[in-house]
Amino acid sequence: MSIHLLFVKIQSLSEQASIDSGTSYEEYLRLFTLYFERSFKRKSEVALKIAGVFGYDTSMRQRVTVQGSNRRCR
Repeated sequence: MSIHLLFVKIQSLSEQASIDSGTSYEEYLRLFTLYFERSFKRKSEVALKIAGVFGYDTSMRQRVTVQGSNRRCR
């Protein structure tokens, strides 16, 4: 996948997380991390760097993936 298409896909995930989270930044980070984890099963270094620009946090990954299985999908 080209870098441009990768960026557009990650940006789209970010926008969806922003819409779904309302005004809560913590919820945005949780949702964006969850959406990123679901969309990218095998993450390249480039994808991780781009996701970092939008707030992806590897330290939140473990919490989100566990919580995500217990929460309703939006």
